[in-house]
Order: sequence, then C-alpha cells, then structure tokens
Amino acid sequence: MTWLVVGLILFLGSHSIRIFADPMRDQLVARLGAGPWRGIYSLVALAGLILICISYGGAERAAPGFLWPRPVFGTPLAALFTWGAFVLIGSSHGPLNHVKTLINDPMVTGVGLWSAAHVVVHPTAAGLVLFGGFLGWSVIDLMSLVKRRALSEPADAGQPKLRATLIGLVAGTALWALFAFFLHHLLFGVSPFGAQ
Repeated sequence: MTWLVVGLILFLGSHSIRIFADPMRDQLVARLGAGPWRGIYSLVALAGLILICISYGGAERAAPGFLWPRPVFGTPLAALFTWGAFVLIGSSHGPLNHVKTLINDPMVTGVGLWSAAHVVVHPTAAGLVLFGGFLGWSVIDLMSLVKRRALSEPADAGQPKLRATLIGLVAGTALWALFAFFLHHLLFGVSPFGAQ
C-alpha cells in the first residue's frame, strides 16, 4: 500500500501544482523554460503512474476484502458513470462543442465520474485509496478551476458546433463499449459485466 500512496502523491501531486502552487510553477517555468519544465513534470507524473500500476495489484492482494457490501445497483450505476466519463473526456478534446460549454471542465469531471464509479463497485482498501484519491483530487481541482475562472476575464470562445458534439458523443460511447466489453478484462482481468 505504501508504494501505491507514493505513486498517487507523485501523479496527483504533479497534477495539483496549478491548484496549490501556481505562482511557484510560473517562477519555475520562467527559470527553466517551458520545455524543460514540461519534461520534469511529465517524468514525475509518469513515475507516479508506473508506481500506481505496479503496486495496485499487490495492495489488492494484501487486503482483498470489501470494506462495505457492494450495492445491488452498483454495476448499472458504474456503467452509466463510466459511459459519461468517456463521453466527457472524449468531448474535452477537439473543437468547441456543447459539452464544453455546459461542463466547467469535461476532462476533470470525467475523471471524477470514472473514479466514483469504481469506488461504488470496488470498495476494497486499495480501491478506496486509488479511486477515492482520484475522486478527491477531481473535486478539489474543479473547485480550483471555478475560482480561477471567476477571477479572470471571460473569453469569448465562440459558438459550439453540433458536429463536434456528435463526434465526441459517438467516439466516447464507442471507446466506452470497447473498454467495457473487451479491454477492461484484457488489461485488468475483470469483466465489468461478468462475474465479480
């Protein structure tokens, strides 16, 4: 569990610099240059992600029991949440669409939905640390984004495009189906809709 926590600190910590230390980040970018800063940032985040991937399985095996019973509605709720997460994350890229105009930050909101889904259906100690950590980070990040945007001048982003909205919806849904029915079991050995 220790290495899982270290991995989360590195990964989520590197993604939290804008939340807690924006002036320090600006100073480091000015001192080091944008390229070297992005390189250091990426290496720290990658190290954290690798540690998370390597240590999660061991943390699960060390404490495999559920901390509370899985709710009977857990699987359909998780399916809905993860579908929404894929659509939001897919819509966060590319041209301006209706999702971007409705949701403050589709990427971070999608991460929050994804992590909430996994907390619901996988309430182990390691699962709570990993997915609860991502859920807590996403809530804090969204609050920080709202505050930062309230202090800045609103930019006219233009009109959202229906075509871009439909592409995000279709692409997110297709990726969700691919992951839910094939890749999740291939990568993690668990079928979301199969026997748990």
